[in-house]
Amino acid sequence: MDKNSGNEKKKANEVMAEVANVATKTGKKGMELASNVISHTASGSKALMSGIAKSAKDFSDKAKADSLNRLLKKYNPLFLEEYLSPDFFVPNIIRIVDDAVRRDIEVCEGAIGWRENRKGTEVLCLYDEFISECGLQFVPMPICDEVYYIDPFDRKRFIKLDCVFKQAHE
Repeated sequence: MDKNSGNEKKKANEVMAEVANVATKTGKKGMELASNVISHTASGSKALMSGIAKSAKDFSDKAKADSLNRLLKKYNPLFLEEYLSPDFFVPNIIRIVDDAVRRDIEVCEGAIGWRENRKGTEVLCLYDEFISECGLQFVPMPICDEVYYIDPFDRKRFIKLDCVFKQAHE
């Protein structure tokens, strides 16, 4: 065995020993770090869990509010308070509808109807159950699924679309 070969072997062994030493120290430090994280987490786990629960609740509340807003925009329910408001103007066209159409939709609970846009024209879809309380008069009489147009001489009176010309003539 020559001298260079022995020196190389010795150096290789020293390097391997140093690598093992560094790995051991690194492993010990890693274990210390993990132990510290676990102990801090255990002592602060209640606060950590509370923070996580609060974040989850906030996220859930925001998702519910967004969902509610999308449903309100989609169904556009009209409630009595809004109908009776001085800022509310009854559209020129009213369609009488059965309240069963939207009875099972959560955002429509307690509504008296809804508003919709048909080819750029606002239409008030009014539930038949609310007709007697709405303060409007329907000529000849209110019938489900019929469309009524405002009387140009009386804004509280609506004439069935089929009868508009007959009423105008009279």
